[in-house]
Order: sequence, then structure tokens, then C-alpha cells
Amino acid sequence: MRKFILPYIIAFAFSILLSNMLSIGGVKPDFIILFLAYFALNQGSFKGVVVGFFTGLLISIFDNNPTIGILPLTYSIIGYGIGILRNYKMRLTPLLFYLLFFSIIAFGFFVYSYFLYDAIFYNNFTQFIINWVRNMVYTVSLIVILQFIIPLKR
Repeated sequence: MRKFILPYIIAFAFSILLSNMLSIGGVKPDFIILFLAYFALNQGSFKGVVVGFFTGLLISIFDNNPTIGILPLTYSIIGYGIGILRNYKMRLTPLLFYLLFFSIIAFGFFVYSYFLYDAIFYNNFTQFIINWVRNMVYTVSLIVILQFIIPLKR
């Protein structure tokens, strides 16, 4: 558990300080999801939910987010899902493992986008899908790049 303190602080600082600078077209990378994915995969679903919830609460407070409950919910879903995936890490083929891994992250981003863009969801579903995919692809591409440095499945 101690080995995750420094990466947590770095991800939290990047999320607060660098996300706005790295914004592309209004889409910000989510460094906490990067950390949470690795944390939940190593520590399990319970710790993933707890860390995800409290981190989402802290990020919502520090980031001046008008919707305080969305990030704790999203991070809890991702922490729980990936923590459950931990139990099946050795039994799954790499392709199925990564498909499930990215599906959990995609679902978390869907929940986040649904609550953030609820008016667009009901009025212009195509624009909602575009917003959801844009938010998800930026963070997922960072996860894919990070895969070459620190692989998820060994």
C-alpha cells in the first residue's frame, strides 16, 4: 500500500495542476483514472472503491467542479470494476482482459458523461456520443502509452 502513496500524490497533482494546460478542445486528461486502474488492479475492488470515492470527492472540491457527486461515483465504479477484474487476471486471455478493462473505463466515462451532459443526452444523442468518446479517448490513449512503461498484465 505504501508504494502507491507517491504515484497517488503525482496523479492528484497532475490532475489539479496540469489537466487544464493539457486540455485539447475542452477535453482534459484524467490522471486519477490512470492511477486508479493500476491501484485497483493491484489492491482489489474494496480498496479501489474507497480510494476512488475519496479521490473523486477531493478532485471535485479542488477543481471547482459544479457537480460534486459525479467524480466519486465514476471513480468508485471504475475502482470496483477493475478490482473485480483483478480476480480473473490470470485466467483471461490478454485480449479479453484488455477488452474488459477498457469496457469498464468506457462505462465509467459513460456515467460521467451522462450526468455531465444530461441535457445533450436527451436533445442531441449524436453530440452526446461525440462528447463521451472524446473524453474517453484522451485518457485511454494515455493508458495505452503507459502500457509500454508499466504493463497491466504480466
